[in-house]
Amino acid sequence: MNRDKPDRWKTDIARSVDMYNEWFIKFAPKAFRETRVQTTKDVKNTLEATDNLTDIRPEVLRRNPGALPTLRMSTCPPLARDRLVGLTGVSKNMVERMERKHRLPVRLASAKLDTELQKIGALIESALAQQLKDDPKSLRVVWQALNEIPAETLIGEGRVYGGGLHKIEPGELANAPADSVIAILPRVSDTLGTQLSFIDCIA
Repeated sequence: MNRDKPDRWKTDIARSVDMYNEWFIKFAPKAFRETRVQTTKDVKNTLEATDNLTDIRPEVLRRNPGALPTLRMSTCPPLARDRLVGLTGVSKNMVERMERKHRLPVRLASAKLDTELQKIGALIESALAQQLKDDPKSLRVVWQALNEIPAETLIGEGRVYGGGLHKIEPGELANAPADSVIAILPRVSDTLGTQLSFIDCIA
C-alpha cells in the first residue's frame, strides 16, 4: 500500500490503467471489444466532422447525424437523451433516429429540420465557451472567479478517505455553487434560462 507515499501515486495510477487495458483487451467479451472499437471510430469521425467540436452547425449535423451520441457525451456532465429532448424541445423520435439509424427525419420540412438541429447544436455548444470565443479577454476574468471559490466549498462537496485523501466526483463537483461566474457571465444563465451549476459553467 502506498497510501502514505503520494510521490508514488502517479506511477501507481498509470500502472493500474495499463493493467486494466491489458485485462480488457485479453478477457473482455467479444461484444465489448467490438463496441469499444466502434465507439473509438465514432469519436474520431465526430471530431473530424466538427473540427474538434468547434463546428456544430445544422449543415454539419445534416451530414453527420450519427455524431449526436458522441456530442451528447462530450458535455460535462454528459447529456442524457431524454434531457437533450427536454431542454431543446426537439422530437424524441428525431433524436432516436439520428442516434440509432444515423439518419434524419424524412418528412420534416428543410427549414424546420434546420431549426431543430440548431437547437441541438446551441445546447451542446457551451454558452460559456461561445462567450469566451466572442470575448477572449473574459477568459482571465473567469479564471480569477474560479480561483476565488473557497477550497472548503469544493472539498465540502466531496468525500474523505483514510489518510485524509479528498476525492470529488464530477457529479459532486456539480453541486458547488457558480454564483460568482454567473455574475460576470450573465449570458450563460440567460441562454439556458436557469441557474447553472459549477460544472455547467466550466464545461
